[in-house]
Amino acid sequence: MYFLFRSCAGNRNHLKRPRPTTFRVPKQNWAERHNLDKNDPDLINIIDNGNIGYTSFTPEIRIYTGKKGFGKGFYLAPFFRASKYTFDNISFEYDIDGGGTASLSTNGTLKANSFGLLLGSQFNLGKSIVLDWWIMGPHYGTSDGDLTGVSSETLSQTEQDALRDTLNDIDIPLVDIENNVNANGAEILISGPWAGVRAGLSIGYRF
Repeated sequence: MYFLFRSCAGNRNHLKRPRPTTFRVPKQNWAERHNLDKNDPDLINIIDNGNIGYTSFTPEIRIYTGKKGFGKGFYLAPFFRASKYTFDNISFEYDIDGGGTASLSTNGTLKANSFGLLLGSQFNLGKSIVLDWWIMGPHYGTSDGDLTGVSSETLSQTEQDALRDTLNDIDIPLVDIENNVNANGAEILISGPWAGVRAGLSIGYRF
């Protein structure tokens, strides 16, 4: 058994000091990953026009099940994953007094913590190359976050109601969404369960 820190982003694998890596999540993949309704053009438009970033940190403990020794064969790896999503320029349209529409631009973060168990297998390809196969690693936990937007104009009561209606129409499966709207803008509170599956291949070099 040995203790392995890994900060996961794509196929990067760090066996020594953990170094979280930031990258942009493709917006179409974001909608598919979270089972967002493709038939809801307003929701897809909100996501497509914004920027979403993602970082995660995943320490794990590996327990090799075979007799081949350290770093060889099948293993079980209990792990913890801390994830953080950053949202920029997520806009919500609403009707304004006198006709027409305006949009409120929001920014915020969502954090998720989950625990899981990874089944994997590690092979030596020659003396220095190592292939690490993450067969399946389901994980489950909780998430919470918020988005905040400040309007450039003071919102009338009618405009506040229209913005509130827009926010109330947001529907993401298994996610609780609350909103607070006032004359200065809005705050959106997000919470709910969080689940995912780790899988993939990693190639490393043994020094």
